[in-house]
Amino acid sequence: MTSMYRPHFRVQCGEYLGIAFSGDASSGPIYPGACVPAEVMFLYSPNVDYGDLVVGAKFQIMEGARIVGIGVVSELVL
Repeated sequence: MTSMYRPHFRVQCGEYLGIAFSGDASSGPIYPGACVPAEVMFLYSPNVDYGDLVVGAKFQIMEGARIVGIGVVSELVL
């Protein structure tokens, strides 16, 4: 079993949303300034509301209180 990177997403100043990166593009190191497509899983749905993550939403990737990345939702697959 491989471990997945499990930071949090935060839309604007909202609550931290637990996610896990999945797929090939997010399996290796990503260097500062690089742009990569990535797939994520909502870890705590339906118990947590992920409604703020809509197409076009800008989000921050958080490790604790530290911002380690930013992104934009381009597609939702349900």
